Formats: sequence, structure tokens, C-alpha cells
Amino acid sequence: MLDYIQPTLQKKLKYYTKIDDLILGGDTIKESGTKYLKKSKSETDESYDIRLDEALYLDFFNQTIDGLSGLIFKNPIVYGDDIPAQLESMIENADAQGNHMDVMVERMFKKSLEKGLSFASIDLPKAENVKTRADEQKLGIRPYITIIAPENITSWKTRVENGQLVLSQVKIREFVEEEDPLNPYGTKTYEQYRILEIGSYQIIRKLEKQTMMIDEGATGLNFIPLVCLNLESEEFFSAMPPFMELANINIAHYKRLSGMMYNDYIACNPVLKMFGFDANELGAVTISVNKAVVSSNTDATVDWLQYDASGSEQTARTLDRLEAKVRQIGLSVISQDKTLTATEVNISSSQSQSKLNGYVRALIDAVELIFQMSARMYGIEDGGSIAINADILSQPLTAQDIIALNNIVSAGNLSQDTMWKMIGSGSFRLPDDFDSEEEKLNISSSNMLPAEPMQ
Repeated sequence: MLDYIQPTLQKKLKYYTKIDDLILGGDTIKESGTKYLKKSKSETDESYDIRLDEALYLDFFNQTIDGLSGLIFKNPIVYGDDIPAQLESMIENADAQGNHMDVMVERMFKKSLEKGLSFASIDLPKAENVKTRADEQKLGIRPYITIIAPENITSWKTRVENGQLVLSQVKIREFVEEEDPLNPYGTKTYEQYRILEIGSYQIIRKLEKQTMMIDEGATGLNFIPLVCLNLESEEFFSAMPPFMELANINIAHYKRLSGMMYNDYIACNPVLKMFGFDANELGAVTISVNKAVVSSNTDATVDWLQYDASGSEQTARTLDRLEAKVRQIGLSVISQDKTLTATEVNISSSQSQSKLNGYVRALIDAVELIFQMSARMYGIEDGGSIAINADILSQPLTAQDIIALNNIVSAGNLSQDTMWKMIGSGSFRLPDDFDSEEEKLNISSSNMLPAEPMQ
């Protein structure tokens, strides 16, 4: 029963697996072999290995996620003066391992961009001789947060209290590394589950043939200290990965590009075509730039097979369309009008018109809930407020801005000339003399195909 997985999660695990592979990048995709690059029935192992070795993976998924995340966190989070004094040290060291709250929040947001939702648990360190909140404060014990991937929230229960749906039970999968009793130089990883209910907790470890209770006790809380950042759905823990289409297109692009490169590899190996030679003459033939071929047959001919590139040209057009769709998906998060191309959209200074703004509002709510839950551990009802300045147009460019701009150019959404103008002006606003048709020509001359609306 400990292995039970909620059906809602079970349906999404295949998507999470694909996204995890994409996050790890091209080496993981290629090492996965036939998982992403199929082998035909008639293909030999040797031929497939050559094709896999020649395969090329271009990473659009991480580039898009990193670019959007960079736009949100170009400015530090602003923590309100109303945050309780007891929680101020939590800002500088949010996870009890020295990481600033900004770092943890960005990790949480990025994980939600990848998979639709992510979680933060709030906990207090274990300490001896601590019986009351006063003891905790005296010893400097304070809440810390842990970011949890959605696949590790394996089951949950809810109930209605005062007309609101609240979390009443959650099972969290954890992997704990401890000293290996059989190896003084190594460690051993254990899988265990933290089961939280309102007011109590249990930690159960999985062993080879049994389970073992590691810890249990009371929390003294009338809520479960777990916060969900849910980007794409209002239903409890049900959001789907928002960029699943992008993930699938990235894999499709990898297959097409790899096929084209392999075909070109085969086609670039010349094949000699010889007619009118008898067997004895052919047995003595040596092919070389310094050799001539002689035959007693005056009608004998020697030629090279000509490569018809029409197949590669068609594949190249397909690749262009896939790349155009990739750029369109990224732009759709910034602008609600999905028919606009990269060169026609002037990013609106009104963030309320974009999905990105909705993501930011959800993020602010989640971080403020983290502070509220942390405050309630001290018996304080209000945890304070934060602000995230995600206006990508009004602030001077930073090094992170330039990286984000470079990603946009690499994705074919902007010409380098326009990028340098924007960097020079210190603004994300397009130049006053910006002309969409001229920009298309500039992108095209840089061997980048401008995005076309796709049906």
C-alpha cells in the first residue's frame, strides 16, 4: 500500500519521464537509443549505431524554460516590511543549507514551468529537549523549506472545512543518503515516505522485503505545511505540463534532423557506377585519383551515382516548420494572440495580457502562503507579503537580461542587430525605428527562418 500512486499522478508519469530526459539534455536523449530514435526492422545494429552517432539534438525545451524564467527573475524579489521579524533570517537561508529564498523560489517556479506544478514543504529541524515554541525560539530553531518535484507527491486526500477544500493527508516520497555500514568509504540511498496528516506525521522506510517506521509524532499544527505552485489548473494538484507540446516537437525535430543527417552522411559517400566491364577486368580495378580505368569494350562507361537531395530538402522544410512552432509556443506565453509571429509582436507592457503574468500571480500567492504557514508555526497569523517585479520593459538590462536576449536570438525570434540596439538602449522595448518586414529580412539573412503562423 505504501507504493500506491494517485491515479491523477499515474496518468502524468509518462510525461514527467520525457520531460526529465529533455531537462538532462542531448546526451541523455542519445543514450536512450531506440526510446527516442527508432530502429527499423531491416536495419542492422551497425547501421543503427552509425545513425545514432551521427544524430544531433538541438535543445529547444530548456532554452525556452530558461528564457521565460530569466524574464521573471531579472529583479530580486521584494520582501515586505510586514514579514515577521522571526522569519527574516529565513529569507537569507531558506532551506537551512545556505540558499537564499530567491534561489528556492526560482527553483520552485522553474519546476512548475517544466511540469505544471511543484511543491514546497515547510518543516522545523529536529532538536533535543524542545517541548514548546518558546524552546524553539530560544534555540534559534526556525522553519526551512524543501522544494519537491510533483512525481514525489504520490498520494493525497482532501476534505471540506468551513466551505473550503483543504489538504487532509499527503504521502511524500523521499530518497535519503546515509553511511553504508558495509562500506566505510561509501553511502547508501534509502527510499522512504513521509506521511503528513493534520496534526501528525510518520516516516516509513522501504527495505528489501519490509518497511520500517523511522519516526512519528505530532506537529501541533491544524494544517499540513505543504504549498503547491499550480500554474495550469484550478483543480487540486492536477495541472499538466504547460510545455508538453514543445517537448514533443523537440523530440520530433531530433528524429527528423537525425534522419536527414544520416541520409546526407550516406549520400556523401560516393558510389562508382561501371558498365560494360567483364569480371576479369573488374577484378583488377583499383579506384584512385591517380588511376585510369581501361576496358577492351569501347562502350564501357564509368560514372558516379548522383545524389538526389529532394528528400533532404523536404525534411529541411519540415524542420523549419517545427522550429517556427517552437518559437510560436514561447511567444504565446508572453502574448495572448497566438497568431502573431516573432517579428510582428511588440511585447505588451501590460503584463495582464499574458499567461506569464498569471504565472507570476500564482507564484506570489504560493510564496506568501509559505511565509504564512511559517508564521503560524510561531503562533502568528500573518506571514507578510512579497512583490515580484516582472515588468520586462521598464528596468535597465542586467547580465541576466542579456543572456535572455541571446536565447531569444538563438531561437530565431530576433536579429542580432536588433538585440544589440536593445542592449545599447538598456531596455527590453523594441527600437523606435523597428520595422517588422525589415526584421524578417535580417533574420532570414542570418540563416534563421522567421516564425510563420501554423495551423
